[in-house]
Amino acid sequence: MRRTFLVAFALSLASAACGGGTLGVVGSGAVGCDVSALTFTLDASLAISYEEQGASVSLALCFDAGSLDDVVAEVAGSGVLAGAAVDVAASLRFDPVTAELGGSTAGVTLETSALRLAFDLVRQGGGFGATTKLAPVEQTVLDSITLGLNVDAFGEVQTQSCALRFTYAAADFAFSFGCAEVDATITFLATGFSELVLAAGNVGGLPVGITLGAQVQYAVDEKRAQVVPSVSLESPECFNLYAGLVWDEATRTLSGISLYAIGLAYEVDNVRVRGLWELDPPAIELVQEPYWALLGIVWDIAGCCGETGEGSMALFFGGAGLFSIGEVELGLEWPAAPGLELSLGVTYTLPGVTQITFGWRAEI
Repeated sequence: MRRTFLVAFALSLASAACGGGTLGVVGSGAVGCDVSALTFTLDASLAISYEEQGASVSLALCFDAGSLDDVVAEVAGSGVLAGAAVDVAASLRFDPVTAELGGSTAGVTLETSALRLAFDLVRQGGGFGATTKLAPVEQTVLDSITLGLNVDAFGEVQTQSCALRFTYAAADFAFSFGCAEVDATITFLATGFSELVLAAGNVGGLPVGITLGAQVQYAVDEKRAQVVPSVSLESPECFNLYAGLVWDEATRTLSGISLYAIGLAYEVDNVRVRGLWELDPPAIELVQEPYWALLGIVWDIAGCCGETGEGSMALFFGGAGLFSIGEVELGLEWPAAPGLELSLGVTYTLPGVTQITFGWRAEI
């Protein structure tokens, strides 16, 4: 089955390429080496696409550890039908390891000067689900109406069945009151009314950049109200401030503003400097664990054929090295030829673990 699927799709691409459209091929990959353990990794991908007169077909192959790991085929097209713009798209995923078809989707969208109608069909496991959505093109109080068959509000198939039974319906509304925008969603399930949710965000006018967000939920078995304030501080030049409010949801008490992290962003000529320092690491994670700060520099490098590459260096702090340096990363991305880019990355983690990665990306 694996060979039949790949050969059939490859033949369709080859026959399409005989036309007058555009054939594109993009290949990329990376070879990694752990110098300490002398172990190697290989990841690669190959994408083939063909476009002609508003239609396209593509095939993507992903390789992990040198073996074919994932296959995704996609087709798309657009046109005009009875004065309405029509877009059609479909995707099919194939698992070469188990030689089985994975999730697949198909969709049709029709748009007139007043309305947009979208129909999407999804296959997950052995079950099918469908979603139909109707929305006005121009902004109105009614934002959209959605009907789900054997899917939930997130598009997940509910039962492993081919029967498209009604599972939910929702209507979205948007109201503008000058000082606030209010969104309303009413949802029905197969059993009847489910909930009504009213939400308002970014209600301004409060001191020091504080805004409020509120949500009220009316469900069959409960009613909830929630108020969530947020803050946006104006940062000094070349710096970014990451702050949040000290808010007690249980008592709805605001007791202060907490500064979680400070960022640095500075550029001179073709050199860019970036920094980030976490002041309260348990509260926010902006730097990769287990570090709490980083300092990086990126500079431009001349490449082939007028293209520009870049070199980079980053220091991560929070380790046992000099000045608490725990990791050093060096990177290089260089256009070596038309359509060919090479990359090299070196990561040195104290006390002595080194990772080297060589990558490439070729486009025809």
